[in-house]
Amino acid sequence: MSDVTDNAAIERIRTDLDRLGWSQRDLADKALVGESTIFRLLKGEYSTKTLRKVERALGIDPTDATALAATFARIEYGGYSRELYSYYEQDYVCVRQSFADTDRLTVYPMSIAWDEDTGGLVFRDHNKGYEQSGVITVPTGTQFLHFVTLDRGSARLITAYHMPENDLVIRGMVMTFANPQGRKLQPAATPIVMFPVDDDGGRVVARTLEGVSGIVASDDPRVIEAAKVLDAIGVQPVFLED
Repeated sequence: MSDVTDNAAIERIRTDLDRLGWSQRDLADKALVGESTIFRLLKGEYSTKTLRKVERALGIDPTDATALAATFARIEYGGYSRELYSYYEQDYVCVRQSFADTDRLTVYPMSIAWDEDTGGLVFRDHNKGYEQSGVITVPTGTQFLHFVTLDRGSARLITAYHMPENDLVIRGMVMTFANPQGRKLQPAATPIVMFPVDDDGGRVVARTLEGVSGIVASDDPRVIEAAKVLDAIGVQPVFLED
């Protein structure tokens, strides 16, 4: 099995423990191994022999590699369940403040999908001339998402959150490099909002942004509703000076 599949198997074991209400000691007794062995396995320290014994105790089919890889993200991405996060798999309209001019907004489409080869959710920006893509990580037990782009030594991070009981609009901060004065790159951060196109919570605003792309004045009637949500984050673009 690949690392992706083994990582998914560990997360499946965690999920089954919760579902069955078993403690680590319960699982150790069922698998005929020591409790410390289960503790190490759940930390990612295990032999294939131990993993198979635990899978048998839980009734997990270790040959179903495709299903496991398609069900859980890699451990280093948070080991989250695809089923629990499937509502993110759709198209969005992203709105953020321009680095060069805080009176302007940058608007562009983005998509989120599950990628089995990557082992988790991936995103792709369709910001013409500034396309970005990467993986989405989820810190365990939080409502935060990290959109991570790594490209030839460069990195961009969007740390975001959502309130699922209210809507599926994703709000956060972009951290990257920018050259607002056109002279040199500077570390920079700016707020961002992602409006889902197919969900009721964001569709109303997303519709007002239909056909809008690129840099737009913040008082443009088409982006006024989106600007209100962006302003509610309460943070202006920040640049780290020398």
